[in-house]
Amino acid sequence: MKKILLTLLFCFMATTANAKLIVSGAVLEDLHIDTIKGHLYESTRLRAEQGKPDTSDIFARSIEWMNKLHKSEKTFDIGKISQKEAKVITASIYFISRVEKGEYVPNIMPATIGVWIEIGRLVIIDKEKDSWKLKIKVIKKKTK
Repeated sequence: MKKILLTLLFCFMATTANAKLIVSGAVLEDLHIDTIKGHLYESTRLRAEQGKPDTSDIFARSIEWMNKLHKSEKTFDIGKISQKEAKVITASIYFISRVEKGEYVPNIMPATIGVWIEIGRLVIIDKEKDSWKLKIKVIKKKTK
């Protein structure tokens, strides 16, 4: 019985481990992808509030690019890709890792990463003709 369970476990692991994005030797999991999406969404929102130039188009395109690679069966090392989308994702990862280490306390607390994860799970891309935007998916409540 144990052998059957172990065999099944390894079969499932092999199918989920096929699609890989790697940064500095570390594999990005779904949780990391959600964190990046949440961080980029929040960055866009805060920049708009502060009257800074709009980055939503490049951030949306970067997330779309990252999602395609993440769903692919090939392995991609983001650090070895020179596209601007790769640079955006790499910069986001670097910033998130510094937040996690507490380098921005008290302005940005490490617990903020949990917020970015939850936001990232809801981020969608609105592909307009000339400009892409990041939006939050509206969850409809079930009525009885």
